[in-house]
Amino acid sequence: MVDFRIGDREITRWVSDFPEVTRDFVNADEHDPMAGHPLNEPDPAIDATYQPERPTPRLRFVAGPPSEVGLLALIGEEDGTARAVPVRVGERTPLDEGLTFVVTTYSPTSRAESRPQIVPPSMRDKDARTNYAMAKVEIEVGGRTESRWLIYNHYAFPDETYAYGGRFRFAPERIRLADGREVEVLFSRQRKLLPDPIILEDFNLITHIGGFTGSVSSIRDWESRLRFVTEDGLSEPVYIRTNAPAQHAGQRYFQAMWDPPDPPRFAGDIGTAGLNFTGVGVGNRDGVVTQLAGCALATLGMIYAFYFKPVIKRRRRENVLRELEAKGVLPRAANPADADEDGSPMRERDAVGAASGA
Repeated sequence: MVDFRIGDREITRWVSDFPEVTRDFVNADEHDPMAGHPLNEPDPAIDATYQPERPTPRLRFVAGPPSEVGLLALIGEEDGTARAVPVRVGERTPLDEGLTFVVTTYSPTSRAESRPQIVPPSMRDKDARTNYAMAKVEIEVGGRTESRWLIYNHYAFPDETYAYGGRFRFAPERIRLADGREVEVLFSRQRKLLPDPIILEDFNLITHIGGFTGSVSSIRDWESRLRFVTEDGLSEPVYIRTNAPAQHAGQRYFQAMWDPPDPPRFAGDIGTAGLNFTGVGVGNRDGVVTQLAGCALATLGMIYAFYFKPVIKRRRRENVLRELEAKGVLPRAANPADADEDGSPMRERDAVGAASGA
């Protein structure tokens, strides 16, 4: 932490070993809720350089081809230099007066590899979806097979410039083949070109009275203003909101997500002020007519089954009763006292039985 004073101004700067994460603290009273965190980019009025002391490590191991280098221990001296000492597995090597070390295990061909872990169903995150998914790929060149486990990337970005904080991962796997070539493999979803390129002109938060307070509950709606690059040039502005999609070239575009402010989660984390991108979903209306026809057919079927069919069955039963009465099988009139336990006349029961027997 370094305090700078320029005239009446005082600036407190948090300095890191990595210049890109150095930040200036902002007075909490003047803090803008839209910023998401009390840290700003370094003030350009102050040009300061920080070079932390990097002492020589006391002990460092270097490995090379067994026939040429083998395993060496670089032992740092007080004057900043280092001396190389050959090391053998299982043998004691002097480090200083009265101090030795032993290398118990050494594997010259080992490499770090990430593999999936099976998690019991009771311990799984139900909202994880594909975030923890992995895929194993094998590339065979010149009779040699290289295999890697790839972690899932939500989007197949072309390079790391599109990676954004802890939200969008860009973690391709570089594989060096037997012929010396190096390929980059990425596990993600399939990418398809849109009919026309899209330009985001603006993104607006439509808030309730009082403006955006940093909470999502203060937002009434999200609005993205887009333009499409067609053969005739830029299209007219197209506005999309939640539940108010827009259509272009057979595709429907709807507001899917946005970039909210993300405060620092731990010491040294710079967070983000948000509002750097908008998330637009893309869909189509293919098959909608078939779906509507199916819904209409299902509705007509239910109307027939629950309204028309009972009427038809009742009329058929009445016709059977009249035919039986005409043939003298049943008496012309039924005594109300002669009724079944369910209240239906005896002749209806007998008629149904006779019809079943027929």
